Amino acid sequence: MQKKLLSSLKFILIFCVTGYLLWNSFNAIDKEVLAEGETRIGFILKVWNQGDKFYFFLSALFTVLSHVLRAERWKLLLQPLGYNISLWNGFTAVMNGYFINLAIPRGGEVSRPVTLNKLEKVPVGTSIGTVVTERIIDLFFLAACIGIVFLYQFDVLIDFFSKIPIGTDGQSAFTIPPIIIYAAVGFIAGLVAIYVVNKVKPELFDTIKNKLIELGAGLKDGLLSILKLEKWGLFILHSILIWVCYFLMLWMILLAFKETETLSFIDALSIFAVGGIALALPTPGGAGSYHTFVPLAMVHLCGLSSLSKGVAFATIFHGWQTLIVILLGMISLIVINNKTKSNAIKK
Repeated sequence: MQKKLLSSLKFILIFCVTGYLLWNSFNAIDKEVLAEGETRIGFILKVWNQGDKFYFFLSALFTVLSHVLRAERWKLLLQPLGYNISLWNGFTAVMNGYFINLAIPRGGEVSRPVTLNKLEKVPVGTSIGTVVTERIIDLFFLAACIGIVFLYQFDVLIDFFSKIPIGTDGQSAFTIPPIIIYAAVGFIAGLVAIYVVNKVKPELFDTIKNKLIELGAGLKDGLLSILKLEKWGLFILHSILIWVCYFLMLWMILLAFKETETLSFIDALSIFAVGGIALALPTPGGAGSYHTFVPLAMVHLCGLSSLSKGVAFATIFHGWQTLIVILLGMISLIVINNKTKSNAIKK
């Protein structure tokens, strides 16, 4: 009961922070840019209508391609472990994960393995291990993008991050990363739970212990799957192409508007890197954090003259990607539901 309460409070806090960031971001749209009687949402829709929809189509194409490549790369990690999953089922699990992330921050990292277990009977622990491996690889690529930007705009980036009001008193709120606090609280709560269960219901404790040992073995196999890869060249190629697609998703939107179509490659990469950091923060699908960081990056790093337009561009890009995830996520839910029903009938 206490664990459910703490979990609920955590999600309430996350959504409150997300709501505040969105509210604060939309309030950054200057009233002077609004036409008479025009709302801020109306202003964003007006900016949307000014965009070249051909580039939006290309952005959507690169978005879907990146997800297909991610599913194919996941296949490569699972093959050495004896699981030759279909590309379609891998893609379904990936999209279901992204869909869940929109409601539960990082929830997709768990739902992906659970979904794949339903579709392909791959042990959840093994899948989780491969997902963690994927995240480590992705972190490397994000760090590489940030590193390139720092090489070209070191002074500008330092000045940019120093201007972001993270703490309420002007000090950084990240002196102790939240993930460390969550991990510490979770570890202590886990120890207490283990002690209580062992004392009250020893047989339940043994069952849980065996399940955890089984899960841990699968997790270890998944984490070490990268060492057993048979197609290293393909794995590296897929990883590079995934991040090229991510970048092109953004660049196509920048090309869609007159104010941003002339931005240089390094400017676009700067926005991409800052956006990557924002999406990594524990908000639902990057909502709020993306709308806060990216407009500031467009103004302070790339010289966009209007923060209001920056908010509109960030909202349009994030909204466009979210719409694609929702559509593909709903399709994935239909596929999963049909598969579950089919398995139930066979039994």
